[in-house]
Amino acid sequence: MKNKFQKISIISVVSLVLLLLTPLSVAKLRSVYLVDFINSTYVSDDGFSNGIVNDVVSYESTNYALDILYYYNVFPQGFSQSELGNNLKSTLESILTDEVVPIYDVYHLLNSIDQLGASLSSSLLLKVEIYLNQTEKSGGGFSPTNGTKAPSLTSTYFALESYDLINANINSTSIHKNWINSCYNAEDGGYGGNSSLSSKLSNTYFATLLIFKLGTLGDFSNSTKTVEYLKSFHNFDGGYVSSSESDVSLISSTFQAIKALTLLNSLEIPNRQKTIEWILDQQTTLDGGFSSSQNLAQKQSSVISSYYAFNTLFELDAISSLNENIGVVEFNWIILLIVLGVIGVVIAFIAYYWQKRRI
Repeated sequence: MKNKFQKISIISVVSLVLLLLTPLSVAKLRSVYLVDFINSTYVSDDGFSNGIVNDVVSYESTNYALDILYYYNVFPQGFSQSELGNNLKSTLESILTDEVVPIYDVYHLLNSIDQLGASLSSSLLLKVEIYLNQTEKSGGGFSPTNGTKAPSLTSTYFALESYDLINANINSTSIHKNWINSCYNAEDGGYGGNSSLSSKLSNTYFATLLIFKLGTLGDFSNSTKTVEYLKSFHNFDGGYVSSSESDVSLISSTFQAIKALTLLNSLEIPNRQKTIEWILDQQTTLDGGFSSSQNLAQKQSSVISSYYAFNTLFELDAISSLNENIGVVEFNWIILLIVLGVIGVVIAFIAYYWQKRRI
């Protein structure tokens, strides 16, 4: 009887230990968590929102969500490529009738439609081209809307990308190249949003994309100094800050710096492995997405931040790191109640046999 009781006790203890380890054993691949998060932001056939806490469709989030989902070839339940493509084309045609139309919305809609394999009618293509021509400025660059606003590097990049998506040509490449170069600040090697503004990381990122789009490395005013300017945003934790006044690394700033450095000279990226680790630290098993910064009081994942993380890893040749398991699954009350319930059953089981042995 004593041996039987010992065996029962050992089995009970082992079962309890295995039960307590269950939360660790249900960990999933980082990529699975990411795809599940992206799919959870799907809003019918209208597009994707920027997070699971809202159901408002975002054109930018839709574009970025499709980029990730097509990479893994996994889509949400009920997803219809043709339906979404048709709805986005209708949306594009509708917003082009507005008095003021942001270039960013037009670009993200065009790129989403292109990813979905949908084609625009000749009349819609013409409407887009007319709109883009309205944003072009005679002195170079493109404005953020079809109004009278001054050009910016950001809007110029999205405008040129939009021309490519509709297979249309711009009037003069040289005028725009000269305007981009006028945004260069020789003092620090960065670029301002236009010729009168101080340098910013985001503007330097877009300037880098534009110069390579319209020319070559030789078209930079001083590529070596621009590389040093980009590296100056590298933070001690491996991420990149958005400005010299900040000490908080952001996933968007990290993406912009890494992308620009990769285009200029990938060998100049400082402490590549630490940056990879910092990016991975931004993912949470709470919903599977990536947050903008781990310095926030509460991590809040978004499709846009997840896109930046995904593409930063891609630029660093570390996309395979998303094939690793996340080792800890965050605990919740349901699991806790189950564990407490089973512990109670095990204790009662042991007490019963202990009493029986005494009898």
